[in-house]
Amino acid sequence: MNLKKQRNANTVYNLNPSDNIVKFNINKSNLEIEHVELFDISGKIFKTKLYNNNFISLKGFETGIYFVRLTFKIGNSLLKRIVKK
Repeated sequence: MNLKKQRNANTVYNLNPSDNIVKFNINKSNLEIEHVELFDISGKIFKTKLYNNNFISLKGFETGIYFVRLTFKIGNSLLKRIVKK
């Protein structure tokens, strides 16, 4: 994976491990998410929707480890691991 480094340390995520909701606290960094990808450890991509530019729902997903890639409108990407309970 070729990801540009996200330079702003204010981008965080919480509720990890998560039952259903994973929230991204990007408001302090003034970044806007252009695209979100969710995939498992095998690389299988799952459809997911970004709500209010700051959270995704894992409702209906199996327990396990997932990765989320946020691509910002300025071109940078951020990859984070998520544990679904």
